[in-house]
Amino acid sequence: FPSHDNKPGKFKILGKIHKDKFDIRPIISCTDHPTAKICDVIDQLLKPIVNSIKTILKDSQHLLQIANNKRFSKKQFIYSADFISLYTKIKPMHAIKLLTDFLEKEYNLFSIQGHISKSAFAAFLKIIFECNIFTFEEFWFIQLIGIPMGCICGPTLANMFLYALEKQYLDRHPYRDWE
Repeated sequence: FPSHDNKPGKFKILGKIHKDKFDIRPIISCTDHPTAKICDVIDQLLKPIVNSIKTILKDSQHLLQIANNKRFSKKQFIYSADFISLYTKIKPMHAIKLLTDFLEKEYNLFSIQGHISKSAFAAFLKIIFECNIFTFEEFWFIQLIGIPMGCICGPTLANMFLYALEKQYLDRHPYRDWE
């Protein structure tokens, strides 16, 4: 699938103007990247699963829409968390093992006829994680840890990774009503 039309990612900086303290977000534009087609396959495979997960919020507006008509019988608390540089802190080998095992166990994904095999899925993830070549000015770089912000499957993979960790935690620590 690589062709003469493939190009390395381009490193860009996006200002986080919505934050109280100004910060930047590193983006690697992966349009026409050699991994773009693999990223698209992974995104198409996982996006229906991610979109069905009830604990994933798209943004604060999504939370407001969900909570708008909710009525609670007793005092409720809402907790939230944020991650600093989530995409660039995902360790590739941990993510690949976690996701392949999780998708096999929870969704039986790799035994569904017509879908991808577990080893092919793991190999695709390995390519996405390990072949993120990009340029900045005239220099060439490779991202060693994490998934690039700017690849098509980045948000889907990050959400699926966090959900697998969340599910793993909840399986070990079942909810108990402490009252």
